[in-house]
Amino acid sequence: MTTLLSSVLHRATRFIGPAPQTIGRRERTAKSIAELQDQIFSLLDQYDGISFDVFDTLLRRNVDPPAVVPHAATAWLARRLNELGLRHSPHELWTRRLSCERLLRQAAEAEGFDGEFLLSDLVFDLVLGLLPGDSPQPSDPAAHAALVSRAAALAQEAIDHEWHIERQATAPVPHMPELFARLRASGRRIAVCSDMYLSAEQIASLLAHHGYDVDHVPIYVSSQEKVNKRSGRLFRQMIDQQAVPACRWLHIGDDAAADIRPTRALGVSAIELRLKSERIRRSTIATYYNRSRETLWRGAFVAAAAASFPPPQPSDSFFYEFGRTCLGFPFAVFAHRLIEHVHRAEADQLLFVARDGFLLRKLYQCLADRLVAGDGPPIGYAALSRRSTADDDAARRQLLSEYLCERGFWGAGRRVVLVDIGWRGAIAGNLRRMFRDRSDFPELRAWYFGFRGRGESEQPLAPWDEGLIFDVRRDPTVSAAAAQCLPLWEEAAKAPHGATVGYVRIEREVVPVFADSRYPGRAAEIQSQPAVAAMQRGILDFAAAYAEAIAWMGYSSADMLPFAQAVVCRAACLPRRKEARSLLETLHHASGDRDDGPLGDPRFRFWRRDSWRNFFHTGAPRWRQAMLTQLHAGAAWLFSALNLPRTVQR
Repeated sequence: MTTLLSSVLHRATRFIGPAPQTIGRRERTAKSIAELQDQIFSLLDQYDGISFDVFDTLLRRNVDPPAVVPHAATAWLARRLNELGLRHSPHELWTRRLSCERLLRQAAEAEGFDGEFLLSDLVFDLVLGLLPGDSPQPSDPAAHAALVSRAAALAQEAIDHEWHIERQATAPVPHMPELFARLRASGRRIAVCSDMYLSAEQIASLLAHHGYDVDHVPIYVSSQEKVNKRSGRLFRQMIDQQAVPACRWLHIGDDAAADIRPTRALGVSAIELRLKSERIRRSTIATYYNRSRETLWRGAFVAAAAASFPPPQPSDSFFYEFGRTCLGFPFAVFAHRLIEHVHRAEADQLLFVARDGFLLRKLYQCLADRLVAGDGPPIGYAALSRRSTADDDAARRQLLSEYLCERGFWGAGRRVVLVDIGWRGAIAGNLRRMFRDRSDFPELRAWYFGFRGRGESEQPLAPWDEGLIFDVRRDPTVSAAAAQCLPLWEEAAKAPHGATVGYVRIEREVVPVFADSRYPGRAAEIQSQPAVAAMQRGILDFAAAYAEAIAWMGYSSADMLPFAQAVVCRAACLPRRKEARSLLETLHHASGDRDDGPLGDPRFRFWRRDSWRNFFHTGAPRWRQAMLTQLHAGAAWLFSALNLPRTVQR
C-alpha cells in the first residue's frame, strides 16, 4: 500500500511548478494551419515566447510508423557489413539495436535522467559489438584503439546514412515555414523542442534543409538534454533558460501526451495541432507497412509514401494529379524493372522507340540517376513505327537501314534493346524479318511495358522479348484487364510529335518524317497535347519520389510488380466518373495512317441510340468501362466481370 501511495504521489508531483488544479487550462485545438494561424495572432500579445514541436508539427513524415527509418538504416548496415565480410542479417542487427537502446536508457535513468540517448552513442555501441577484435584487453591498448577507430568510422557512415534517410523521409508541413517566419519576425522568442535521438545540430540541419530559418533559434532535444517532453523536464529547462515566465509561453505540438498535458502542468499555454488529413494519411501508410509481409502491400506502402512528397498542391490540374496518383506507379515500376533487366542482361545499347519511348526514356533517366551507381549503356531515341518498318520497297528499306546506322543499331554480337510500350511486338518483328540475314544484325531484344501476344499470321515473339509490367504468357488475367483500354497507356507516354510515316535524306543525314496536321486525327492530337503534357509531368514527379523512396527502402522491382499490376487493372477496368469523363473528352487516339478518334462517348446515356452505337463500335478502340461509369460504377464492374473471362480465353 505504501508503494502504491508513493507511486501516485510521485505521478501527481513529478512536474516542477504549480499543482495542475491551480492552473487555468489554456490548451486549444487547431484543425488546419489557417485556424492555427488565426488563434496565434489573435492572442499574440499574451505571449513572449513560442515553441514548436518538430515531427508532425513543423515536419511531416512521408512514411509511418517512424520505425520505418531505423529499420531501413539497419538493413543498410547489414549490407555494409556483408561488404566487409561480416555476415549479419537485418533481423539480427535490429534485435541488437533494441538491446543497445535498452542499455542506454537504463544507464541514463540510473543517473537520474529520463532514459534518453543520442543516435551517435547507439550506433557506436552497436557497431563496436559487431566488429571482430578478439576481445582486446586493457593490456593491449593499441589493438583496442584500432578497434575503436574502426567502429567509429563505420558508425559515422551509418549515422550519416540514417540522417540522410530522415531528410528524404520528411517534408515541411504545408504553410508552416511561412508561419514560422512570421512569428520570428514578430519579435517573440522562438524555440524548437523535440523528443528525438538526433542531435540538436542534426535537427537544425534537417529544418534548414526543408526551408526553415533556424539561425540563432535554440533547439532543445531530449537526446542531448537527457530529459524529455513527457516528463515536463525538457519544457522546464527551456523556459528557465529563455527567462520567460511559463504563463507567457505558448507551445504548439500534435501529441496530447507529450505536448499538451506536460505544458498544462507547468502553466504553459498550448495549441494541439490536429490535422485530420495528415492523421488519415499516416494511418493509411502505416496500415500498408504493417501488411508488407505480402508483396502486394509493399507496393501499396511505397506508392502511398512516394505520393506524399512533395505534397500535392490545390492548384494541380486533374491531368497532372491523374498522372501522378494513378499512372505514375506502373510507369515508375516499369522503369525500375528496366534498370534491373539492363543490369542483368548487360545490354550494349537501349533504343527507346518513338512515340511512346518519349516518356519511357525520361523515366529511365530519372530512376537511373537515383538508383544506379556508375554509367549504364548508351541510350537513344529511334523514330520507328509499324508503318515505317513494314515497307518492303528497296529504296525505303535502304533509308531505314541508314537511319538505324545513325542510331548506332548495327553490329554483330552487340546486344541492342528496343524499349517500347508494346502490345504485339510488331516493330521488332519487322526489323528481324527485314534484316536478319545481314551479317552485322545485332542480338536484338525488345522489352515492353506490356505484351499482348502475336497474331497467328505473325512471326512468334523471340523468347528473350518480354512485357515488363504484364505479359500474356506470364500474366494472362492482368493482360486481359489491361486490354480493356490499352490506348490509355499509349496516350500518356506519347511524344508531342506525330507518328513516324517514313524517312527522307537531307544532305548526308537520314531524318524521320512525322505525321502533321494533314494526317488523320493529328489536329485533334495537337489539341490534347496540354493535357498529355500535364499527365507526363505528374508521372515524372511521382517517379522521382518513387526513386527517392526505393533508394533507401531497398525493395526490388519484383516486390513492386503485384501492386503495379493491380493499379493497371484498376485504371482500365474501374475508372472513376471524373477520370472517365475528363479522359474521354480529351484524349484522341491516332497513328500516321489511321484516326481511331476519341476513346469513347464522354456522355454515355442508356437511352441514346448513338451512345450504344459508339459502345459497340468495333472499328476502333473503345474504353467501354469508362463509358459505363457515366451511368454507375457498378455497371463498369459488372461489364468487366463478364468480359474479362472472354478476353482471357481469346
